[in-house]
Amino acid sequence: MPASNLTPGVRSLARVAFGRMDVMVASFLLNLLSLALPLVILQAYDRIIPNAALDTLRLMLVALGSAVLGTAILTLIRTYINAWAAARFDHVATCRAVERLLIADSASVHATGPGVQLDRINAVDHLRSFYSGQGLTALVDLPFIVLFIGLIAVIAGSL
Repeated sequence: MPASNLTPGVRSLARVAFGRMDVMVASFLLNLLSLALPLVILQAYDRIIPNAALDTLRLMLVALGSAVLGTAILTLIRTYINAWAAARFDHVATCRAVERLLIADSASVHATGPGVQLDRINAVDHLRSFYSGQGLTALVDLPFIVLFIGLIAVIAGSL
């Protein structure tokens, strides 16, 4: 269905739910920083230990510490962004659901009963959990599996 055919309420919900480049960028950087430890270990065994290059080891340990600190900061930022987006999505979606309930035909609302109406409004919580929780983070992290397997293949070579 083209975006022009969507109602304004559906378009605003889609913007809230799917406009999550911030999470994608944070996940991309987190996945790149997660490669720091394996690369430091690889360099330590291949180049630092055989050549007794302690200055290089110190520099790499400082870089590794920076990567770990960056990972912690980015994880906190991503958690904050997810929590904020969840609250925003929950607010917008619940307001839209209540608005639709209030403008609905009263005969159809009374025919279904209050429990059904409450279940419909509470369904927003399930959507919020997916769009702002670990489900979205897992979906964003899935493409990095291919990258990591490719790097393992390159590093392992013909082993």
